[in-house]
Amino acid sequence: MKPVIGITSSLLENDCRDYYKLYTNYCQCISDSGGIPVIIPAAEKSSVDVYLDMMNGLLLSGGPDIAPAYYGQEVKVNNITTVKIRDESEILLTEKALEKDMPVLGICRGMQVLNVASGGTLYQDINRCGISSFNHSVTGPEEYSGTHMVTLNKGSILFELFQREKFMVNSIHHQAVEKAAPGFAGTALSEDGIIEGIESSIHYFAIGVQWHPERMVENYPFQYRLFDGFITRCSRTMNR
Repeated sequence: MKPVIGITSSLLENDCRDYYKLYTNYCQCISDSGGIPVIIPAAEKSSVDVYLDMMNGLLLSGGPDIAPAYYGQEVKVNNITTVKIRDESEILLTEKALEKDMPVLGICRGMQVLNVASGGTLYQDINRCGISSFNHSVTGPEEYSGTHMVTLNKGSILFELFQREKFMVNSIHHQAVEKAAPGFAGTALSEDGIIEGIESSIHYFAIGVQWHPERMVENYPFQYRLFDGFITRCSRTMNR
């Protein structure tokens, strides 16, 4: 039996109607790696337990910024875009998934949600903080190709999955992990020292990556190794 993977979606609000959005490549990568994708809307908090009962794993997708209040900060910059209901539901969803020791994979914003929900903090804007030395927020065709190098810690789960120490990744973010949450460590770094991957030492599988592997798999098939490893661990927990 294949594991069911809940994938969070974005909530887009406008004057005419609101709608949910999720790029299809998230679902495709889960399907290709042997899972059954189920899209989770930015739900009311009362629905979180219902979704968790359906799932064998949680994939936190990319999207807008997380409100700084969730990591104990005031707003310091004027280019933050947040969606309150998504923050509320995803942070609660992540907290409860980790309590159940359900495998969790966070991508881009999803890595930041994983870190914040576990007690970590973020840089609100890496450019205005002066910690980045190159553009981490590319657009267009570069979103699907490698734009900068990451280095993985040997001995990390990410290194075990990818079986390589360095490789190129895409980059579509202006925020980043500042302090890793208790029990988590930064296990992938960009060339300018920004944390590009985190993983937990106290959960069965809780990993986040700052890049978008789901957009890279067509040109860089080895990126599937992250999804394959995630689905494998979700399968192993189904009968626990």
